[in-house]
Amino acid sequence: MRSLSTLLAVCVLLSAGVSAAETTEVAKAALNSLQRLAVRKEADPKLEKRKLEGLHKLGFESQEEVLAAEVTDGVRVYMVRLDKLREYVPGSTPAAELLTPVDSQIYPLRVGRELKSAVLLDRGELSGYGSPRLIRQLQLIRTPLVEQTNLPESAFFLVRVPALNLAFLAHYQTRRSFTWGLAPSRSTAKIADMTTLASDRTLLFNQPKLVSKRELMLTSLYDQRLPYDGRKEAYIEIPQGKTAEAAVVFRSLVQPARNLDVTVPR
Repeated sequence: MRSLSTLLAVCVLLSAGVSAAETTEVAKAALNSLQRLAVRKEADPKLEKRKLEGLHKLGFESQEEVLAAEVTDGVRVYMVRLDKLREYVPGSTPAAELLTPVDSQIYPLRVGRELKSAVLLDRGELSGYGSPRLIRQLQLIRTPLVEQTNLPESAFFLVRVPALNLAFLAHYQTRRSFTWGLAPSRSTAKIADMTTLASDRTLLFNQPKLVSKRELMLTSLYDQRLPYDGRKEAYIEIPQGKTAEAAVVFRSLVQPARNLDVTVPR
């Protein structure tokens, strides 16, 4: 029997040198290989049982589900490094600047209307299958957000904070608001005297201007909790499904990041 680990090694060799534009095809090829493994009958009942157990760990309930699986749009992955989080100054550093792109992608596998498993790619090569819990949470959190924001599924991406073991689903939201100020066609330089300025004050300083701002939003994938300052009784609670501006989330994580002991014991 060709084991899942052997299958993985073969697919990595086949995908070597693949460009970023071809990652979807790599994911489809990986799924085809998994489907061929699923339908092949093993002569040894023990090996057949072990294969079915392996498929179950990947998130599939049966061989039929593997055969019905389809590759969906890839999910981009970003990380927030510990050193950047420790140095973060809210208000002076845009929250999006804390994101570091990770050269990996997750391709969820859909069976019917449900996401069951995933093809995992690293640098355009197959690195594994599975992550069923992450994929289930991705669907649970993303589906209502797509309806609320009218954004496509491809607009959402994964943000991890590895040092604090946190994971968020992220998207950008454009917020529009009005500000009040000088009319574009008028300026104080054109005012002849203070009498004119006084009479035109309402006109000058009450002109609405539409301003658009693009905000990075984070939604917690799980119920997450971490100590605020090292004391057991002081926790930051991040409920599953809670959406907030990234700047607000990162501000709450600065202190736990600074208190984190990353020294290696001797």
